[in-house]
Amino acid sequence: MLTNTIIKNSNCIEHVLCNILQNMGLDYSMLFTDSWSIFVDKDTPLPLRDRLDIYHTGYYELFENLKGYYGVDKEVYAWPDSYKKLQAMVDTHEYLCLRIQTAACPWLIAIEGMEEYHYLLVTSIDSSGLYGYDYSSASMKKLSLENLEKGAMELLSFHKIQDRVNAQEYERDVKRKLCEKAETHRLSKNICLLAEELDDGASILSELSYSDLIISPLLRKISYIGFGRQNFLAPFQRGAFTDKFDLEEETERLLEISKRWLFLNKLFTKYALSKNEEILQKIKGYLQSFSVEEETLLDRFLMKMGKERV
Repeated sequence: MLTNTIIKNSNCIEHVLCNILQNMGLDYSMLFTDSWSIFVDKDTPLPLRDRLDIYHTGYYELFENLKGYYGVDKEVYAWPDSYKKLQAMVDTHEYLCLRIQTAACPWLIAIEGMEEYHYLLVTSIDSSGLYGYDYSSASMKKLSLENLEKGAMELLSFHKIQDRVNAQEYERDVKRKLCEKAETHRLSKNICLLAEELDDGASILSELSYSDLIISPLLRKISYIGFGRQNFLAPFQRGAFTDKFDLEEETERLLEISKRWLFLNKLFTKYALSKNEEILQKIKGYLQSFSVEEETLLDRFLMKMGKERV
């Protein structure tokens, strides 16, 4: 039977992948090589919540890291057209993940008119439904056959294609990826793009118009930006890089910045309640500060790790 550990500060797919690795007896921290990140898509006519993320579409970076560092690959299967086929898949695949519409998960709050998806680590099946773990609690969840029919999308199966963990490749990749971010000014450019979005106060208010702001997708995305920086630091805080490259001060500074990202949600909440434009300008000031601080910090990481910006 698979075990489930609540992975602090993870989203639903990160939680599934981390637990798969833990059940394999592996340390999942290398999964977050790319989570010190931010992307703002300016070319798509969608709400900001759908254009803001720390990963590319489909969580590309997570699956690449899973395969590259841990030798774990995935296969994607269309939802089976019969209970018998579904049962056969659950019985024959050791690590199986379900992608399902959030609205079909009775323990989650779904936003009417908005398509959101949820990931669960599948554990078992019986005649009444499917069982699995997600990031919402340590207890097992049940999806009835009716729930599955309502929103199940696909199944992802994970399997080992090699036995070794590529720790040396990970260190090389950390340097390479940080260098690419620095050379393209990707962090500062995208943080500034996010700041520009705040010029449209009416649009921001429309994304905060929920009776319970904790379900606001925009605020969840802001949280993931802060948490992503904390997750990136996991191997550094465990001493793997901090001692080797003398990065204690740098990791502390990035951790402090991550906490300020999370603080923005309190300011967004105040803005939603008061509609005071000064609060929105204060948030914008924080973002402009982040853009400078994170670029400077990126250079310090690279300098100490022996790969200066070109």
